[in-house]
Amino acid sequence: MAEAVPVERLTYEEAAAELDALIARLEEDEVPLEEALAVYERGVALLRRAGELLDGVERRVAVLGLGEGGEPRPEPFALEEVPGDGPPG
Repeated sequence: MAEAVPVERLTYEEAAAELDALIARLEEDEVPLEEALAVYERGVALLRRAGELLDGVERRVAVLGLGEGGEPRPEPFALEEVPGDGPPG
């Protein structure tokens, strides 16, 4: 197995792709117990990294709203409220 990149250096997309690959490996292969544990631990770290990155993006999006006088004000970000988002109607 190739040397793993430190989790803290991964982008969201990289962490998500690696997590998908680890899940597929555990579901499809007979993995020895010790290796399965290592894969699981890496998966937990990847999941935490992805969550941290999403939290950071959410914080940045929250300050994009502007209040009276042009001052930034926090606004909750809800994906379903984004115009044009979702399946074509």
